[in-house]
Amino acid sequence: MAYNLTSECREILEAATAAGGNINIVEASGAEWVTAGSQSFIGEGEPDPQTMRRYRDALYFLVRTGFVDHRGKNWYELTTRGWQGDLSELDIADVSGDYLEMAQHLADKGHHIPAASVAGAVLEDFLRKLHIARIGPWKGESKLSRLNTNLYKAGVYGNPVQQQVTAWAALRNPADHGHFHQVDSAQVKLMIRGIRDFIAKYEG
Repeated sequence: MAYNLTSECREILEAATAAGGNINIVEASGAEWVTAGSQSFIGEGEPDPQTMRRYRDALYFLVRTGFVDHRGKNWYELTTRGWQGDLSELDIADVSGDYLEMAQHLADKGHHIPAASVAGAVLEDFLRKLHIARIGPWKGESKLSRLNTNLYKAGVYGNPVQQQVTAWAALRNPADHGHFHQVDSAQVKLMIRGIRDFIAKYEG
């Protein structure tokens, strides 16, 4: 389903992308406002309650429509869909569901941190589907590392592939957890290409 996002929604997505995907609601002095990275959506000059409310409502809309996940009390995070907000030259309503294309686009534009997160999410989603197709339903939390181990032990693929998936996960994890200096842009581009080839080999 396509959505025509408001300017407030787009601004939150763009600020969150620059901040590694994290969004927060700050509560102080009886007021609440949205923050993402160094940006606080409180209005120009003096804090404006109506502006704060507009951005808070925009954040809740992004949660309802799947662009953002509510992770904790006041902690929110972009989903893979939410990263599309970084594609400034495209209308978000027209972006296809090909998340690897999205990751490639982000990497090509110099945004290798969100590109690594998106590519890693695509990989995890594919491993989950591969597990269901080749082994059966997964029980419990389906972390990428656990899926990778199970698929290897079941003989779906060999040790070299398991080690490669582990290396991709090791590139994704610091991007997801704020250790941005550990994420190399060239390695992210190789990761996206490798995941594409991996999916092409094992899908179906």
